[in-house]
Amino acid sequence: QIELISNEENKTWLVDICNEGDLFGARAVLAGGDYATSARAKGEALVLAISADKIKDLAAVEVQFAHYFAVNFATTLPFRAKNLQETIRRSENTLD
Repeated sequence: QIELISNEENKTWLVDICNEGDLFGARAVLAGGDYATSARAKGEALVLAISADKIKDLAAVEVQFAHYFAVNFATTLPFRAKNLQETIRRSENTLD
């Protein structure tokens, strides 16, 4: 698992949890913004980094690539929200 965390006021807050096959950071790249959280692995993990320019180039010329991101974001949002709520309840949202 990869934890997406935010550090504010000397506390570390859990924002989301990514599992095998999940993406993180691409929304910020496609929206032209900065990624507002940090990521840390909870054990062994293989994380592939794709440059922002490469993601933008692929999304601009490959319809299937852009469609994948649109569908992935739309379909996983309700699941991620529910999963995050459950995680927050279990961990009281504080990791420090």
